[in-house]
Amino acid sequence: MAFKPRKNQNNNSGAATIIGIVVAVVLAYNISGYIKNRHSNTLNSGSNIPGQTNPETNNDLSKIQSLDQQRQLQEKNNAVPFEKKVMYFFSNQEPAVGKITFEAENYDVVFTVRDKATHKIAAVIQLPQDRTEELNVPLGDYSVNYALPNGGTWQGLENLWGTFTSYHNSNQEFLISRENTANGYVIHNRGIKCCHQTVVASNRNISKSEFLGGS
Repeated sequence: MAFKPRKNQNNNSGAATIIGIVVAVVLAYNISGYIKNRHSNTLNSGSNIPGQTNPETNNDLSKIQSLDQQRQLQEKNNAVPFEKKVMYFFSNQEPAVGKITFEAENYDVVFTVRDKATHKIAAVIQLPQDRTEELNVPLGDYSVNYALPNGGTWQGLENLWGTFTSYHNSNQEFLISRENTANGYVIHNRGIKCCHQTVVASNRNISKSEFLGGS
């Protein structure tokens, strides 16, 4: 009769041991998972630390810089002399009795003259620095835009100074008119001088299509 109670104690002890082992395994598994998650989060957060640069970003910047250098070298190789040239595109047959005077003071400049009545380019003037040109025009209302090199090399009229070119609206009125007087008449002419830095800064930047006569 004393034997049976001892057998029950052994069974209870074995069950407790098994339960303890299971609990230990579960705890070890959970702790291992927790440590892995913490390690993963640390790596992810480390990639977003300010001051650390993503290698892919560095590669993209290097590619952009390389392409920019190649483009600048290409433009330098394609450089041609910038010479004075005046091109007329007047479509009407009116006599050119008026004048617009152009002066390139500090830069090589390309001017475009647009006839406001037809919205078309009436003339293009390539004017080297420190040079002046008088353009004979019919009576009418004109607008003048200009382009500057900004350190670029001249590529020809199609590309101008390449990627360095900046385009500007002169913000001036060029109304060439005739006024009758007691002794005959007077033609009111206009002129533009280009340009001091303060003048360039005050003039609106425009797109290449606007410079070439587009809207």
